[in-house]
Amino acid sequence: MVYDISKHGTYENVERWLKELRDHADSNIVISLVGNKSDLRHLRSVPSDEAKAFSGKEITKHRFFLLRYIFFLIEKNGVSFIETSALDSTNVEQAFQTILTGIIHFFKIFLLILFFFLLKKFIVLFLNVKCQIQ
Repeated sequence: MVYDISKHGTYENVERWLKELRDHADSNIVISLVGNKSDLRHLRSVPSDEAKAFSGKEITKHRFFLLRYIFFLIEKNGVSFIETSALDSTNVEQAFQTILTGIIHFFKIFLLILFFFLLKKFIVLFLNVKCQIQ
């Protein structure tokens, strides 16, 4: 979700956008809050602290604990936050890297859970076969 740091009206839509994402997108979505136009510091109308505080409170609203933990690994919240400037490319690459890192963390944990699930099935199957042989 991208808002313009020099126009508070764009930031005021963020909560509604986030609700729409939570309501209509896949529950495993990785979300980042991006304050764009950081090169216009002299026109700033959205304080960084305000946006950081908003992104920080979102972890408690996510439906799945495991996903909240994954988001904690990305940032200490459910929505990562970064300020960028498309004009001078400040933090643009970092914003994309943050999202990709979140996706990678999600898949690592998903694979770990899948591994333990399959391991449990294998052990149960192995013990059942061993008991039948004896």
